[in-house]
Amino acid sequence: MRVWYRSLTRIRKMRFPEASPKIPATRSSPAIRIPLEIVEMIIAHLIYNTHSLLACSLTCYSWYIATVTHLHHTLTIQTDPYRLSIPPERIWPRPLLHLDKLGLLPLGKKLHIHCKGRDGPARRFFPNKFDRHTLHQLSALINLQELGIEHFNISEFIPRLRRHFGHFLPALRSLALREPKGSRHQIIYFVGLFQHLEDLKLLFSPRRGPNFQEEPVDKPTLTPFSHLHCEDG
Repeated sequence: MRVWYRSLTRIRKMRFPEASPKIPATRSSPAIRIPLEIVEMIIAHLIYNTHSLLACSLTCYSWYIATVTHLHHTLTIQTDPYRLSIPPERIWPRPLLHLDKLGLLPLGKKLHIHCKGRDGPARRFFPNKFDRHTLHQLSALINLQELGIEHFNISEFIPRLRRHFGHFLPALRSLALREPKGSRHQIIYFVGLFQHLEDLKLLFSPRRGPNFQEEPVDKPTLTPFSHLHCEDG
């Protein structure tokens, strides 16, 4: 028998008392009869207490549905396979594979990607690592609202930026880039992909400052803001 507790857990043996005419074979939990509105109010007071949320998620199915969005709303991915302090399951792209099997990717609201490795930018976060399976898993993040990428080499994804990141466009509201790599035009083009941004952060080292690359001579035609328009009122 398997039950859900952030991961699949196997129960080897369970004993049930023999049913009798006076005692029903199954008893429904009183928590099931609590109105959903009250359950959501209870969960709202516990959103910063992970241990309490885990306990609530094991109460019954309705309580699990109410808590799961708070338990699995942030996805952090590391791309450095050489740092011993990082568990293997958090190395790119394993978190996507794990959460895709559990059906949790549509619940993600925040995605943080750390691209810098021990000896420089990690070699795994490259366009050739975005196969059809990875793109399918990323496209499952349909409710993603915040995206943060550190040391992102944008120039390596030109001209397929829209193919790799365009599926975040409908819901994304916040974008943070720490020390992005690329030319000014390429960075503007990447930011311009997301039509509904409300918050944008470009973070650079206070000592070095921005270190933009030169515009490539054979650059493709980029029109970063051609799809945007302003309306009065």
